[in-house]
Amino acid sequence: QDADKAQKYLSSQKTQNAPAILLVPDTLATLQHLASTYRDELRKRNCTVIAVAGSNGKTTTRNLIHTLLATKLAGSQSPKSFNNHIGVPLTLLAAGVNSETSELPSDFVVVEVGTNHPGELAALGAIVRPDVCVITSIGHEHMEFFKTLEGVAQEETSILPFTSPNGLFVIDGDEPLLKTVTSHGPALLRFGMSNACDLRVTDIREQAHGSSFTLTQGSSTTEFFVPLLGRHNAHNAAAAIAIARWMDLDDETISQGLRGAKPVDMRLVVRTLGTGDQSIVLINDA
Repeated sequence: QDADKAQKYLSSQKTQNAPAILLVPDTLATLQHLASTYRDELRKRNCTVIAVAGSNGKTTTRNLIHTLLATKLAGSQSPKSFNNHIGVPLTLLAAGVNSETSELPSDFVVVEVGTNHPGELAALGAIVRPDVCVITSIGHEHMEFFKTLEGVAQEETSILPFTSPNGLFVIDGDEPLLKTVTSHGPALLRFGMSNACDLRVTDIREQAHGSSFTLTQGSSTTEFFVPLLGRHNAHNAAAAIAIARWMDLDDETISQGLRGAKPVDMRLVVRTLGTGDQSIVLINDA
């Protein structure tokens, strides 16, 4: 009966460009299924899918990854904080497609993935099936459902098994609750400020409009500057640099791209209101 109704509707349209309509029992399940199927298409096109999870820093880290990769590659990222059961499928379905729905070359897509209930990240992981998976941090989030920090860590790491065997884990190496993360497939890289990190941030020098820091990986030591306030953004930048290097960007390109980074709206955004002696510096971290 639904099919008949759909046919009658389409037949009643006077234009030859009438929209196609799918009648389904569950629109959300269908949206997610479409995104999962399109994920297979992205793999065929060699489009690298990067998932960014964690309690804090997801949006800024996702934006930094996109900023660095976009210096040399074509790609997209989650709009705003589209990181839930609706936003994640929409992000995937928009990868490699322009506003007129014609396909474009796409080297990567950076997908922010969030959670507020146990089991949500695993469900998103089954859709995204990332080539690279980032866990930025473990912190107090939605504790009415996760109860403990151990519960948060269990949820955040539940996306890892969905990562491609030839892919990469980028894990907060300063977080004790992530020390037990191991890998029997994807490469594992820990970033942070402790000696145990593979990619170590040291000598952070905070300035009025950003921070300079030293990044050490193996025997290589490189100086970077990120034009974002706060020591934590050197930490976020390290995760983005790790992925850019894994995707074969050289440090000079990465450094230039990082210097051009912009803060995400309402996240430690500095504005000067007025001029001269009457000016006021406003830091919007709303």
